Amino acid sequence: MKPRILIIAGEMSSDKYGAALVPEIRAQYLGVHITAIGGLELKTLADTFIEDIASTNSVGIFEQLGRWAVRRAIKQLKKTLLSTSFSSAIIIDCAHINTKFGPLISAHNIPVVSYITPNFWMWNDQKNMAILAAYSHTIIAVSPAERDAFKPIHNNVKYFGHPLVENLVKSSPETSAESVSAITRNPQLIAGYIGSRKQEVNNLLPTFGKVAEILKTIHDIDLVLAPLPPHLMPYTKSRLKKWPYLKEWAHTNENLLNTATMALAGAGTTTLELTKKGLPQVVVGRIHPLSAFIGRFFIPQGLNHIALPNILSGRAIVPEFIQSLNPHDIATELVKLIQNTEALSTIKSNYEALIKELTPNSASLVPQVVSELVVINNP
Repeated sequence: MKPRILIIAGEMSSDKYGAALVPEIRAQYLGVHITAIGGLELKTLADTFIEDIASTNSVGIFEQLGRWAVRRAIKQLKKTLLSTSFSSAIIIDCAHINTKFGPLISAHNIPVVSYITPNFWMWNDQKNMAILAAYSHTIIAVSPAERDAFKPIHNNVKYFGHPLVENLVKSSPETSAESVSAITRNPQLIAGYIGSRKQEVNNLLPTFGKVAEILKTIHDIDLVLAPLPPHLMPYTKSRLKKWPYLKEWAHTNENLLNTATMALAGAGTTTLELTKKGLPQVVVGRIHPLSAFIGRFFIPQGLNHIALPNILSGRAIVPEFIQSLNPHDIATELVKLIQNTEALSTIKSNYEALIKELTPNSASLVPQVVSELVVINNP
């Protein structure tokens, strides 16, 4: 029988990482049949696609309650597991639902590779870390801190680097401290990265709009929105009318990255992209108040960081505003940083150290990830 691999990706970014694995899996295991739950990229490449859960993903416990796509996916997966023998499964960054998919799959004696785990390790959530370790054959971490958190409770934890950093190195290999410092930047321009979800637009657009007004009317500084993902354009454009000081950048994102002096960014993978590009940033994040209230019971020690550079380095290397987003305070922080060349230099130095640590230890980490799949040709 042909080997069968199950790939589950819970985020739009992890959908890309999952899609990057598919060609390597096909090259290594001839005749393999790939079944996927994820987003549009995996849907295009998989032999069998069950459900799109990545495109509708949201952040926060309360926000997960209405995700019918996840419920449909779990229901269909249960049926699929009864009729199909999988050689291996790989679960990529499914946030709150890892612990739903993982035990379900491992109960059918299918080896599970957990690639990019939820932030249980960051929250010191020992209960969910133990659940993940119990159903995982292999855990592939994407930061040294994540690796070190799981090693005491799992005997097969690997670290190869971060896939986002690998992708950025491939797309812009010329980026270096020297090339970044040679760019002529506009000190009166701040790049705005609001996110890739409707949830983020709803939560952050009013704050971005008010910050843009303060920056322009008091400091003559422009805050511009970076080019939006196609699926968000109509939704965001209709809401921008309320915020006349917040304009869209008319050129490419690369042009904005090379022109702006710093960025205001919603928490997400963009913060790591800005790190790789050497652009100082202030990061903001907000979830539904009920999610924040419930989260206090799950994370009693509090959420220390939301920006990936801070999470991955284990310390605050860029300023963050969490939940309480006062536009005046955010604008003040942005202006203060723009005027403090020493602080900007420190941020860039910390960026370089972090990117060096996260850069894959080979030409590509994809083959290394695929090599961890347990594939039995005759399941």
